[in-house]
Amino acid sequence: MKFTSTFALLALPFGILAQELTQTGAPWGLRAISHRKPHARPRQTSLRRFEYFYDKMAGEGTFGYVIDSGVRITHKELEGRAENLWTADYSYPGNEPNYDDKSGHGTHVAGIIASKTYGVAKKAHIIAVKVPDRFGTMTSSNLLSAIHNSVKDILNKGRVGKAVINLSLGGSCQQKSISQAINRAVANGITVVQTAGNDGDDAKGYCLAPKAGAITVGNMDQDWTAHSTSNYGSTVDIFGPGTDILSLSNADDKKSQLKTGTSMAAPHVAGVALTFMSGSPKRRHDIVSLLDSTCTKDKIKGDLRGSPNKLVNNNNKKLEK
Repeated sequence: MKFTSTFALLALPFGILAQELTQTGAPWGLRAISHRKPHARPRQTSLRRFEYFYDKMAGEGTFGYVIDSGVRITHKELEGRAENLWTADYSYPGNEPNYDDKSGHGTHVAGIIASKTYGVAKKAHIIAVKVPDRFGTMTSSNLLSAIHNSVKDILNKGRVGKAVINLSLGGSCQQKSISQAINRAVANGITVVQTAGNDGDDAKGYCLAPKAGAITVGNMDQDWTAHSTSNYGSTVDIFGPGTDILSLSNADDKKSQLKTGTSMAAPHVAGVALTFMSGSPKRRHDIVSLLDSTCTKDKIKGDLRGSPNKLVNNNNKKLEK
């Protein structure tokens, strides 16, 4: 992996003199969010032969709250920028808090947001919030506590405009209390990103909170078509790369793995939001506006079944060259 750089005056979204970097050997998803057209050979997914253009600030001073299965915070790719906040898992004997990511889902998501090689916002901090209990069950009450604790932490530490909550979860936890908790976060100016779901159906029946103001993300393939299992419809706000995404494994501190789903698409959007927050705080309404004004429009192929034809983009100035 090699990095080169150029200097450019970024008028939007940063508005400051910033240094732009190029990562070679990047996963296809990073290329997709920093270019306006698909690669000529898009199926080279795990070979990491792509270029990723991004601003040097790369989410510095921002925080990605990963409400998920836990995160392997010791992974070398996270470079010590990850910490645990809360867990629903209290294991016996001793009733001690267990933050371990037993499924690998949350670690993979965190890697997409902020890891050194596979991450969008390579300098952002990861805050791990573990939902499964000691039996591996994700209950709605545990999810509610996870959201409440995340919002409380953001408010208490003055991180509004510098933090994003990522919810790569959905389905059975679609309840009024969850929607109200997300709405409270949004009302406080906190950016919340959620998945559309992987049921090949209308997203309004599957995403956690279809009307609470969270940014809902669908899954796009390597050839820039909507994935067949990605949920769709007017509830979807934007698409992100989510098929055969290379990111971190929970197996040890060095391994990586491929995963597919809207769970992988959402953290690409969360990561871009964090890069937009670098330098100056941006509340939820600012991020929604920036995502809309900078996204790649009308380039996703196929029948989107009522979803907007918008692909998240980090708005790097190399796009103009």
